[in-house]
Amino acid sequence: MLSERSDLANGTVVVRVSVRAKRRGAAVRFYDPGWRALVDGRAVATEMVAPALVGVRVGPGVHTVRFVYKGFPDYPQLLVLAA
Repeated sequence: MLSERSDLANGTVVVRVSVRAKRRGAAVRFYDPGWRALVDGRAVATEMVAPALVGVRVGPGVHTVRFVYKGFPDYPQLLVLAA
């Protein structure tokens, strides 16, 4: 892992990793619908790799993968609605 930055008060986490692949593969992170990913600075689609794991495809070579998490912002409103 190259870096991780968390701002839990605002519900965000950014994880940056370097991946070296000899053939096509996937970089994997824990699953939650709030995760988005960038490979070499470009937004890419995430895929559920297995239950509780989300990944992005990478090709051969060295890549920088950023996983960006933005939590669901409306929990207080859901609690009010549920009450």
